[in-house]
Order: sequence, then C-alpha cells, then structure tokens
Amino acid sequence: MSPLQRPDVSRTTILSSFALCSGSISGENAGMSFPARGNDLRQDQREGGGRRGIGDAARMQISIRATLLRASFVVAPTFLFIYGIAHWVDGRDGAYGPGIAWVFGHVMFLLALLTFGLVMVGLHQRVSRNTTSRKLVAGLALLLGLFGVIVFARIAVIDILTGLRANDQAAMSTISSQLNAYPNAALVPFYNIGPLLFQLGMISLMLQLAILKPRQLPWWSPISLLFGFLLLGFDLNLLLPGAILVGIALIPLPLNKSTLVT
Repeated sequence: MSPLQRPDVSRTTILSSFALCSGSISGENAGMSFPARGNDLRQDQREGGGRRGIGDAARMQISIRATLLRASFVVAPTFLFIYGIAHWVDGRDGAYGPGIAWVFGHVMFLLALLTFGLVMVGLHQRVSRNTTSRKLVAGLALLLGLFGVIVFARIAVIDILTGLRANDQAAMSTISSQLNAYPNAALVPFYNIGPLLFQLGMISLMLQLAILKPRQLPWWSPISLLFGFLLLGFDLNLLLPGAILVGIALIPLPLNKSTLVT
C-alpha cells in the first residue's frame, strides 16, 4: 500500500479521542457527569440570598421587639394616667359608674395592665443574669409579676362588664358580686392577691436594675415606683399623681439606649 492509500490513522485517532472526551464531559458517552460551574454559582447565590433573608428577618424581629419593649415604658404609665382622668371625670357627680367614663376608664386600666406585662419582660431582659442566683431571682420576679398581671386583669374585666350591664349603683354591686364569685366564691381571696404579686414582681425587677452591676437605673427609680404604687393603693382619687410617679420611675429606661435589647 502506497503512502497515498494509507488511512489517516493519526487524524482518526485524534477525532475519536476528542469525541470521547466531549462525551465524558457532557456525561453522554462515558457515563460520567460534571456539574456545570454556572449552576453551582446560581445555587450558591440562591442559598446565600436565603441565608441573608433569614438573617434580615431575625434582625427585623429583634428590632420590632426592642421597639415595643422600649415603648411600653412610656405607654403603660400613660394608659394609667388616662384612667386617672376618666376616674376624675366619672366622680364629678359624686358617684362612680355606671356609664361611659367608668367603662372607658377601666378599658384604659386593662390596657395599662397588659402593657405593664411588656414592661416587666423588658425589665427582666435588662437585669444582669451572669450567675445562677441572679437568674433565679430575676425569673421568679418575672413569673410573680406576670401572674399578678393576669389575676389583676380579671378584676379590670369584671369592672368593665359591670359598667356595661348595670343601670345604677345597686345593680353594679349585685353584678360585681356575681362575677367575682365565678367560678367559685372561695377563690375571691386568691384573686385579691393579684395586685400585690404584680407590684412585688415589678418592684423586685426595678431594684435589681438599680443595685446589680452594671447598674441600669438610678437609685430613685424603685423608690418612685414604690410611692406611685402606694398612692394607687391608698386612694383611687390619687391615680393621677400615682401614674406620674410610675412614669418618672420608668423614664430612664427608654432614654438610656445602652439598655436596649439587641
């Protein structure tokens, strides 16, 4: 066979090898697959975007929670102050309830109590809990305070329902007694400890913030809170000055940004 008649072996071998390599890379001929780099990049971008989205959502939740807790330090005594105004308006005729002023005032009182629940959560988060004993004391104060808020709120709800259902003072007394006795009259003394537990829990948290290092409240804040509670318990006609003292006690917290939850 002459050189001109010999097949071009080298060319055929090169083309076959190229086809084999191409098939290997594409996964069509050699049974092997190599994921495309572009797909990897797109998947990494999607996963990275998802992680960033989760992180942004978590930061947003923390920011909203911190804003709500900070606002509660101002909103709670404000609701209490509005309740004091409604109480004063309601008593201008020499009697308290029933009527719009009675119902509106006790709705404000109920909102104040619920907001004080947020206040205590915010106080608890600011207490230094770097030891087991501090964690236990702060946790117990929070539980007592929140339990007191729940029981205290029951009293406010009964007062609202009484004002809505009664037509005069005599009917208010009857309806209030019936509602207080539900579900069992023997539990009435138990319900009466709600206000005390609420006040003890909140004062305890305030004291911890004023005493434990790093101190986050001035020494006079727990004292102002105590005197405010004493005025509220002594005479409801002292609601306005009592609410002002409670507000003064809490005002350092929203003003001091170093104590914010992050």
